[in-house]
Amino acid sequence: MIDFLETLNAFAPFDSYEANMRQLILSFYRKYDGGIFTRDNEVAHMCGTDWIVNRDRSKVLMAYHLLYDSFAWLGGHADGDTDLEHVARKELVEESGLDPNSFQQIGGLFSLEINPVHAHVKRGAPVPEHLHLSFVYLFEADDNAPLKIREGENSALKWIPVNEVESSLSETERRNFFHVYRRLMHKVAATGV
Repeated sequence: MIDFLETLNAFAPFDSYEANMRQLILSFYRKYDGGIFTRDNEVAHMCGTDWIVNRDRSKVLMAYHLLYDSFAWLGGHADGDTDLEHVARKELVEESGLDPNSFQQIGGLFSLEINPVHAHVKRGAPVPEHLHLSFVYLFEADDNAPLKIREGENSALKWIPVNEVESSLSETERRNFFHVYRRLMHKVAATGV
């Protein structure tokens, strides 16, 4: 099992934004005495998130998420698992249907993000507004490998050219997430990974 604090402390921020995200996630961890790994914490909880690129880095794999009514990155809640790399890998397989032999992880922890999730209803129950504290992992996958949607969670999977990511998002997701996706695309290009 990969240690959460060890991973967070070893992470080398790409820029001041990531340095700030690391400090904020550490602050949440301390404030809630480590209690940020389940959805029982209705203020903020950890997620393992996937940024999936094809071999020549010209496309990103995104899912049409039913909750967001838009294309978005893949990933999910820690749900008690403190090994967020494991969470990200598991979510990648569950949400994309990709065979584990058709993708590989590039490096360790790639980025850190804190994103708001607006109040919504899930399976008939209200979910209050909260924050997702995300450990983002970079994966390279074969863009010809078979994909399979996850019923009840997403309705489509698509390799989107990097220059079309913004236009593939709903207006709300463009406002809420495109700055994140743009940063990740820039970091992939700038680091040459």
